[in-house]
Amino acid sequence: MMSAKSKPALEPVPSPAFPSGEAAPGPEPAAAPEANERALTALDEDRESFLSSLSLHTDSILRNREHIYESIARRQSLGRAIAVYFTMTVLFGGFYGATMGAFKSGPQALVSATKVPLLLFLSLAVATPALYVFNTILGSKIRPIQTIATCAAGMATVSVLLLALSPLSIFFMLSGASYAFLKLFHIVMFFVAGYFGAFVLYDGLQTIAMRVGHNQNMTLLQIWLCLYAYVGVQMAWILRPFLGDPSRPFALFRPSEGNFFKAALDALLAVLR
Repeated sequence: MMSAKSKPALEPVPSPAFPSGEAAPGPEPAAAPEANERALTALDEDRESFLSSLSLHTDSILRNREHIYESIARRQSLGRAIAVYFTMTVLFGGFYGATMGAFKSGPQALVSATKVPLLLFLSLAVATPALYVFNTILGSKIRPIQTIATCAAGMATVSVLLLALSPLSIFFMLSGASYAFLKLFHIVMFFVAGYFGAFVLYDGLQTIAMRVGHNQNMTLLQIWLCLYAYVGVQMAWILRPFLGDPSRPFALFRPSEGNFFKAALDALLAVLR
């Protein structure tokens, strides 16, 4: 009789090597807090970078416009530059608008803070296409994005000057100046700011045209600047009131009665009486 062979003992399956008495580590903790921290850091850096760009572009408008023209001619970061110019228009123009409307009431200040940037944006949107199309017909090599950037720089110049003039607006409002005087004062301030904005446009388009190898048709540019000024005047009349007549109830808009030039003349005569 054959003897039964003993079955070999089953060897235990080796477990992963961990130090004695140590349990296997659980799943790795989520990296969400670190990711959030990195995202917030990047956001802070972007914000600081944008604020730095805002400061640099404001300084360039005041001190070094040739640098602006050169950047536009080379098409360097034009999208970011346009965004900065638009932001300047909203912030600086809005602040000046608030000082205008504060003469009447808080709601009027909020409305006027919206209307002043809107006035600048709408005037630019209405007039700029004509400038680009006629320039192109006459052989201009300036690209649409360069035309927009130059016009945006001119608009930002207007808003910077309005910001600089806002302390005068606040001073005359607090000193008890009459409605007619303040109306005339703001008309003059807008014309002063608009003149320097037009100068930046004129000088900028001429310089950029030379950089890209084309002589700007200056007669066309002068005619267009007159058209741009007229569009701005009419747009201001459509969007009124900005100051707010204290003898009339609050209203977002007024009926289209009279015209801007008659209103300006009436304000001048009222001040001279």
